[in-house]
Amino acid sequence: MTIRTNSYDSLVPHPIIDLKKDIFSIISPKGIILYANKNWDSFLKCHNLDLDKYSEGASFLDLFDRDSSEALAISNTLHETAKPFEMEHFCSNSGKIRWFLMQVEPLSTQCPTSAILRFVDITRYKELESNFLKFEQEEEKYHLLFNNMAQGAFFQKSDGTIEDVNPAALEIFGLTRDQFLDMDPSAMKQDIIQEDGSPLASADYPPIRALSTGKPVKDVVLGVYNPNKKENVWVNFNAIPKARELEEQPSMVFVTVHDVTARKRAEKSRFEIEERFKSLYSSMLEGVCFHELVYDDFGNAIDYRIIDVNHQYENILGLKKTEVIGKQASAIYGSTDAPYLDIYTKVAQTGEVYQFETFFPPTDKYFVISVFSLKGNQFATVFGDITEQKKAEISLKESEENYRLIFETAANLITSVNEEGIIVDCNHRIQTFLGYERDEVVGQHLSKIVHPECMDEAMASLSEVLATGFSYNQEYKMVRKDGALIDVVVNSSGLTNRHGRFERAIFIVNDVTERKRNEERIRYLDSILRSIRNVNQIIVKEKDPFRLIQEICTTLTEGHGYSNTWICLLDQNKIPVVVKEAGLGDSYKLLLEQLDNEGLPHCTLEALTKNTIMRCIRSSEDCNACLISQACEDSVVFVSKLEYKNRIYGVISTAVPVEFSEDEEVIELFEEVVGDISFALSNLELEAIREDAEFSLIQSKIAAEEANRTKSEFLANMSHELRTPLNSIIGFSQLLKNENYGELNEKQAKYISNVLGSGKHLLELINNVLDLSKIESGKMDYTPQLMNISELIIETISQMEPLAKSKSISLDFTLDYDELEICADRLKLKEVLYNLLSNAIKFTPDYGKICVNSRIDNDELKVLISDSGIGISPENLNTIFDPFRQVESSTSRNYGGTGLGLALVRKYVEMHGGEIWVESEVGKGSTFTFTVPLNQGSSEAFFPLN
Repeated sequence: MTIRTNSYDSLVPHPIIDLKKDIFSIISPKGIILYANKNWDSFLKCHNLDLDKYSEGASFLDLFDRDSSEALAISNTLHETAKPFEMEHFCSNSGKIRWFLMQVEPLSTQCPTSAILRFVDITRYKELESNFLKFEQEEEKYHLLFNNMAQGAFFQKSDGTIEDVNPAALEIFGLTRDQFLDMDPSAMKQDIIQEDGSPLASADYPPIRALSTGKPVKDVVLGVYNPNKKENVWVNFNAIPKARELEEQPSMVFVTVHDVTARKRAEKSRFEIEERFKSLYSSMLEGVCFHELVYDDFGNAIDYRIIDVNHQYENILGLKKTEVIGKQASAIYGSTDAPYLDIYTKVAQTGEVYQFETFFPPTDKYFVISVFSLKGNQFATVFGDITEQKKAEISLKESEENYRLIFETAANLITSVNEEGIIVDCNHRIQTFLGYERDEVVGQHLSKIVHPECMDEAMASLSEVLATGFSYNQEYKMVRKDGALIDVVVNSSGLTNRHGRFERAIFIVNDVTERKRNEERIRYLDSILRSIRNVNQIIVKEKDPFRLIQEICTTLTEGHGYSNTWICLLDQNKIPVVVKEAGLGDSYKLLLEQLDNEGLPHCTLEALTKNTIMRCIRSSEDCNACLISQACEDSVVFVSKLEYKNRIYGVISTAVPVEFSEDEEVIELFEEVVGDISFALSNLELEAIREDAEFSLIQSKIAAEEANRTKSEFLANMSHELRTPLNSIIGFSQLLKNENYGELNEKQAKYISNVLGSGKHLLELINNVLDLSKIESGKMDYTPQLMNISELIIETISQMEPLAKSKSISLDFTLDYDELEICADRLKLKEVLYNLLSNAIKFTPDYGKICVNSRIDNDELKVLISDSGIGISPENLNTIFDPFRQVESSTSRNYGGTGLGLALVRKYVEMHGGEIWVESEVGKGSTFTFTVPLNQGSSEAFFPLN
């Protein structure tokens, strides 16, 4: 090609340019298109550009953004360097991406200069490159596929050594893996012959040819000697060269081999050749279909008929071969017009090869279809199912939209950071977290928002993400726009590029400032609680007040809850007696000097006049004048008087961190420890008083016990002495009443009856007093024996019936057993029943009702005596069984009684190891219940009386 460069108007291209498949154009130094070959239109279509607007005479640079890399590089060549260059360029039209290699050749070595632009379509190469990269990422799958391929396969390096070989290839060549890998490359070539029997030239060996030419070598059949079979086998070789990224020359070749010996032996006729073609045809992964156009009477194509299809056609479209052969497309696919008839007609008539992507409604799938012309009106289509790819693209788009939605609506701050630590994106939470607008941080380094002390950790975390893809639970401090610090926990993950390498990190930031403050507060409260617990232990053990307050001061500061503590004990006139401290250091001497010369500090004097905790901050003039005010720096001092029941024992002062000085729980805990110390000092004071009085109290107790015992003995003796003459009075009164010594008039009989009744009542009282005294002094006899409790209850009730009938009272009883024998003191149990029934009759008005129920309950005899009497008030229920206690004085006058009956009843029941209680409601009656254990086999089994 000859082009003159001395005049822009004379730049005339050689006609051969129009014969090239590539796209050529010539531009002037100003970028004006001087010439474009016939393929220029297809270039513009790929860019979706107006054919008329960008034809010859238009500015080529307008095709690109003036700031784009393409425009800048071309301008640089035209005006500055006059050097050729090439670069890759892509465009997109209707979702389809096309790649071109743009080669720029200046027409002069002097600037400004014109240039020839050549665009080579490398779309297929880029697709193969992309697929090959994906293949590399699936190495594990590769090994599984490689070793299980039906075809033999091996990888051979450019130096002739074998990289890898699969079992099928080893079987074809009759070698072990070690033999194949260790074999001299030249040895195999020497044993290989061509199909005509001639030796194979070294350069024609398929792997070597593919490596030297950089192009695939397909379907080369060679004879190879198989030592296992001891004969030559015919092997079909396919070799595909592979170059490393950024390298032009291939460094390895992938070779597939399969044994075609049987085919070669039988390959003697045209039929076998056609069968081989059909085998290849049917084994293709793409669907293949042969068609012929159908014309109307006017020579217009109106449909096309299917001539033949391969097996993949059936698999992809789900149509049987027998159902489609010879039929027209419109009938097969159920459409009015044959699908893509205009495209197919043009290809059949022009011979051009055409490829397009489409969605085919009858199958609800996406296809990429390549169309090429056959002889006459026939054409063939090769199509592949790209539905999954399209769905993946759609899914990817949806995923990107969902990602953005989540990114923007997330409750946490999310940032995207590149390898250099530059923030490339963030969500709107940046404003609420750090006070920045998005534009203020995007493009800035992490150091803008991360505290300098944490930058090393943050960059280490970024490196970890870029290396491994993850980084979890990293804690940093971030700096808000207003300078405030916040604590954060960051979880990170990596984003990969198309090469599978992590190039960005997504930081998900959670503000844990409040949590950190709470954790610190909890730790601080825990230290105080431990100190208080230890103080309480000291209070329990230590009895000396001086040692007590010293140990308290030491304990309160040991846990670091309080930085310093001092306690001063005061006398009754509030004069310091002793002072103990911990944590004051040199300020202790100043405190002693203050106490000697100035008296108590201002804060403690104020505290003595208040009933609340004083919080002192070093700010007032009074505090500045205090000699120990420097001990209060960087803290707040709590001061309180030590007071219990209006007695002031001293004052306590302790320093608390500023951040916790207003915490209500911290204040309450200090109040608690103040109360504990005050109470302890009060107890120590009381203990001293108690020790002085202890001896006299013991002597008084001994005297009281002796007096009580003397009383019981006196009552027992006096009751015995009184009962002797009283029995004589009762006896003689009975004789007089019976008129054994003569008749009595009415007045005499009345007086004798009164004497007899009073004597019996007095005797009963004396007997009860005597019995109670015997019980209290431990002299009451207890004689258990085997007895029938049923007979005892019936006998007692029978004896009480006349008394009940005198008041028209109904006396009923139920026994939940037939016969029951227990070991008990018969007389005392009868006395219990007699007393309870007597009281029930006494306090039940006329026409009332009394019920006795006896049953077995949990290995105990339980007896319930219920009446409809006057009842017992709640305040008397707790004392009803006490000696000499009656329900009320007015009742005792109306009904009589000694007040000892129920006291004896309780003692008798307890002698049997049982219990007695009462349930009552005023005006409705009472129920007395007592129990006697059934498992009392002998007297020793009962609780002893004393």
